Amino acid sequence: MRNAVFPQVPQRLDYEATYEALQRLGGTVEDSRLGLADLRFRTDLLEGVVAYGNTSMSKNAFIMGEKWLPFNAQIGPLKGVRIVPWGNGYGYELLSQGLWRVDVTVTVWNTIYTGDNWNDLDIAVFRPGAGVSEDHRKRFMARADENSRVTIHGVHSFVIPEPGYRVVAMGRTGRWRRYQGGTLWSTFSINKWDNNTTAMPPSEVDNDADTPSDG
Repeated sequence: MRNAVFPQVPQRLDYEATYEALQRLGGTVEDSRLGLADLRFRTDLLEGVVAYGNTSMSKNAFIMGEKWLPFNAQIGPLKGVRIVPWGNGYGYELLSQGLWRVDVTVTVWNTIYTGDNWNDLDIAVFRPGAGVSEDHRKRFMARADENSRVTIHGVHSFVIPEPGYRVVAMGRTGRWRRYQGGTLWSTFSINKWDNNTTAMPPSEVDNDADTPSDG
């Protein structure tokens, strides 16, 4: 190490050289100060993804009966979908035809009020211009005893023949309950897998060969 030569340490920072280096790396001094850009608009991060969206509920929803859920707190970028209002809640408008899948998770908290212990999560798909007449709906159910909470997770895959369809989530319950908002307790993600519009299986099917007879 006797003959080693160490680079000279500069006595002051060359700001112009630093700024140029940051530009070459694809950043700016402002980017380095603020950190990552707002991910809600970074659609470049979704390279190779056909369409995508992710939201959480922006408010806690108190429900007795049924209510569309407010999934309008955007998480990350959107691609190929829009967040749109629906009734007293929010969902997605799908901007192209094809095969889609949605995953919805809600957490239902008990309240001091009495009533039935059933809780539902509905995922409904609406045709363009169809008003409140949904194209199809899928329901997920869970029971929650007094002084407890329950998490319901629903998955729905479907094919739409044209853009403009909307998909929304509804909470239904037999007593006053709180459907908890925020990213810890709620999420609604959507992905598009294919542009094919001809591979939709039937929504209703016949019984199998082992069905018991009425007699």
